[in-house]
Amino acid sequence: MLYCPKCRAVGEEACPSCGSRELREPQEGDSVFLLERSPEEMEEAVSLLQKNNIPIVKEPYGEKERLFVPFSSLYDASEALRKLPGRMTSGKRAFWKAFSLVLFLLLICLVVWGTDGFLSWLQSVFA
Repeated sequence: MLYCPKCRAVGEEACPSCGSRELREPQEGDSVFLLERSPEEMEEAVSLLQKNNIPIVKEPYGEKERLFVPFSSLYDASEALRKLPGRMTSGKRAFWKAFSLVLFLLLICLVVWGTDGFLSWLQSVFA
């Protein structure tokens, strides 16, 4: 994992924020971007990270706030945020995507069958 000093983000080959390839090895004191939220949404994340003794820095960013953590705490912070209510795991997200796809296909089938039935009935009325 490499560090972009401009965006304070980590990436493999390029910065995920600015696309720069001028990355370097992260150092112990580097502050790393963790998440961006509205001030109301940020409260829950900050509280959770503080409960886990993870040092944080909040910075205003337009109408939102950005949260940074030391590079040494990035993994722990990411794991802690997975416990936030309302965040779906990748397994749940995959399930709901598949479920919504099946429902959509079922809806299309119902519309086609309903239209076919209605047109057959209409044809029999005027035959």
